[in-house]
Amino acid sequence: MLRRFKHKPLQTFLTVVQVLLGSFAMTFALSAYLTPDDTSSEDTFFLQAGYLEPDGSTGQFYNVFLPKDFPELLQLTSDVEAIAISSGADGIEAIYEGERFRFMLGVNVTPNYFEIANLRITKGSAFTRADEESQEAVVVMSESAAKTMFGDADPLGQEASISGKTYRVLGLVSDVARTLYGQPGIYFPTWASVKSFSGGDGFMTLLVKAKPGQSSAAGEQLLAAVRQVYKDNPMVPAESGRDFFVQGAEGSFTNQPALNPIFVILGLFGIMSLIISSIGMFSNTFVDVTRRTHEIGINRALGATSNAIGRIFSLESALLAFVGSVLGAALAGVLMSVLIKPLEQSFLYGTQRVAWQPEAAFIVVVVAVVLGALLAFVPALRAGRMKPIEALRNV
Repeated sequence: MLRRFKHKPLQTFLTVVQVLLGSFAMTFALSAYLTPDDTSSEDTFFLQAGYLEPDGSTGQFYNVFLPKDFPELLQLTSDVEAIAISSGADGIEAIYEGERFRFMLGVNVTPNYFEIANLRITKGSAFTRADEESQEAVVVMSESAAKTMFGDADPLGQEASISGKTYRVLGLVSDVARTLYGQPGIYFPTWASVKSFSGGDGFMTLLVKAKPGQSSAAGEQLLAAVRQVYKDNPMVPAESGRDFFVQGAEGSFTNQPALNPIFVILGLFGIMSLIISSIGMFSNTFVDVTRRTHEIGINRALGATSNAIGRIFSLESALLAFVGSVLGAALAGVLMSVLIKPLEQSFLYGTQRVAWQPEAAFIVVVVAVVLGALLAFVPALRAGRMKPIEALRNV
């Protein structure tokens, strides 16, 4: 590697810088992706009310659960710590200052939903008991939805017509990539809910927080409790033969923060930089093989095998990639430790926690070294197969 710096210092330096920049960008982006999600929990999950027909077919109840039934459900379930309502409503239309906005999804929730879901209120407040008692029409919006509707203006206290009713913005909540229904834009309180296609006053889904390690038992207890509390539900008449049951939604509950486009762009930039730098190492190795033909011939004449000659050039390229990628990963670690707080608040609006991850640095270094070695393999193979007499003749 030092020999390459001696004979082609600028070209070798630029190759290392390319690897450094690519490794820096990839480490940054991969660290953001691998940072543990504090809002995920195996003990928090969704349950939906459904029914089982005598023929084995199933369906869903849309207007079953009511907040007033929570105390009784909790009394009957020893392994359930808390219950919240969560019910999606598609196609939410909002009007603000004469301009129309359309959001794919709204979610009707009880006040304790945000706490159970570990959603961060980034500005203002969530729904409170006082709001419930006053039955005021208020909403909590996601950061991105508020940005779309109000731009740079302070959204708190603003009023907008949403699905034909005037609501006041009470608070902002962190963006999430998905919940059971998708990516919510607006959260409505159950006392001022937006009707979905199903209509009615009840709700179809519970967000359940079980005691640690007891999610399975909590689900079974809720099934028994729901059957008991809603045994007289008109949708499940005894003569119909339907059996009331509670089915779990796919997977455990996760409010995974959406990966910010900044990190996606950084990751793509990193990949492109590593590929370009690897092509540069291929070119450097090819030129180096041509320049060192006489040296190769002497080594072959002295008994060096073709594999040994090839390994020399491959290892030199791999070492260049290693140095550049380690420097890039280390630089990402230093800058992330210094700039991460301002970054989280300015670009991520406080919705995503990001920290330098050693696993990300390791993956990036391995990828860079493997790419460098592989793309240098062809000229290295040419060097290894060179016959001593031909190498000495081409001096």
